[in-house]
Amino acid sequence: MAYNNIGDEGTKMISKLLEINHTLTSLWLFRNNVGVEGTKSIFKSLEINATLKSLDFSYNTF
Repeated sequence: MAYNNIGDEGTKMISKLLEINHTLTSLWLFRNNVGVEGTKSIFKSLEINATLKSLDFSYNTF
């Protein structure tokens, strides 16, 4: 999902999906114009998600 300019709103939607995820182990979200709010939502969902093992969140705006 890199280079898609999803921003905070798109990241918040992905965060909701991560909370119910049981199969995805790797997620690339680099260069998506994600700010502080989107970053917070991703990390909050990771408190629930035990499946994701790799996350690339580089080159965002936070």
